[in-house]
Amino acid sequence: MIRLFCASLAIALAAPAAAQLAVVPSPVDTSAIQSQIAAAVIKAEQAAAAAAQVQAAVPQPATTVGSAEMVGGQVGTATTYKRGDWVPARISRTGSCVLAASNACMAAWTSAFAVGTAPVMLGDPVAINTAALQPIDCDITGAPTATGVPVKCWIAQSSALTLTALTAGKIDVLPFGAASLAGTTVTVSAIPPSQ
Repeated sequence: MIRLFCASLAIALAAPAAAQLAVVPSPVDTSAIQSQIAAAVIKAEQAAAAAAQVQAAVPQPATTVGSAEMVGGQVGTATTYKRGDWVPARISRTGSCVLAASNACMAAWTSAFAVGTAPVMLGDPVAINTAALQPIDCDITGAPTATGVPVKCWIAQSSALTLTALTAGKIDVLPFGAASLAGTTVTVSAIPPSQ
């Protein structure tokens, strides 16, 4: 009986090893999984291409200052946009100067016009009359240049005219005299000639 027991134990111990060696799994068909993976890769590549197209169509911030304003405007073809702190180029210029004892000065533009440009004045020079003087009349006394314009001013003179002087034709009073306006600030404005 012991012998029989030992023999059955030997068979029992040997059976699982033999059974493991004898079992061969059948091959798994991975072609369906591989085609699903290939389809997913293609969809991912298509999505990346579509995202790149969308990104390319999104306007980017401008890296240069746009053109100055112009009469009539222009639509433009840039695919960029202005940033919130963008400052456009300005075509008009202002200038100022302080009158000397001769009531004249050279008003310089805040930024020069292009060399060789003869700017067009926007009205007459204006004196900043803070002293509550009589009216002041200012004119340009030479051609405006790319850097500035010469200015001279006169102050209105008050005089007592009598009816006798008026009827006798003795009007030799200059309405604008040579009183000194030294220290008075004068402002000017101009645009380029093409505007």
